[in-house]
Amino acid sequence: MFGNGALRYRTSGVRYGVKVEFYGGFVGADVAPALFNDRRQKRRKNMAKKVSAILIGAGQRGAQVYGEYALSHPKDIAFIAVAEPDDARRAEFCLQHGILTQNAEHDWHALLERPKFADCVFVCTQDNQHILPAIAALEKGYHVVLEKPVSRDSEELKRLLETARRTKPAQSLLKDPKNR
Repeated sequence: MFGNGALRYRTSGVRYGVKVEFYGGFVGADVAPALFNDRRQKRRKNMAKKVSAILIGAGQRGAQVYGEYALSHPKDIAFIAVAEPDDARRAEFCLQHGILTQNAEHDWHALLERPKFADCVFVCTQDNQHILPAIAALEKGYHVVLEKPVSRDSEELKRLLETARRTKPAQSLLKDPKNR
């Protein structure tokens, strides 16, 4: 499903009811929750496991797009940890999602230094801060949901691509539908 070419490789098409563009090993979708698309789930028989996730950055996209999706689809995904520098945002997200205080951190480093305790990491930091937490999460063995722009620096993109190829998770690049 995910291409494994270079970042310059591009094809597009409609899959699972959403327009999908392939950029090498990363997938861009016009709908933020495409990773958990209802049609896709219906095709999977006996999908037994709920996805446990860590949110890095509980701002507009993190809390209001992915967080709201998790609240409206509790059988599919649950956020079990959050890293957010703003105390009020972090506290509100923890309250909404029932996150324990030991899994709420000011800095993403504290969460990713622990042994792996979730299925995936949503990196929803400021646009110029995506690369470091994404690489750290890949190194720990997490699947990573990474927003675009991934980076504007080609050297950072090369490092991310090398890490993704070496660790081989399912890589996803999602776009907030409200922020076209």
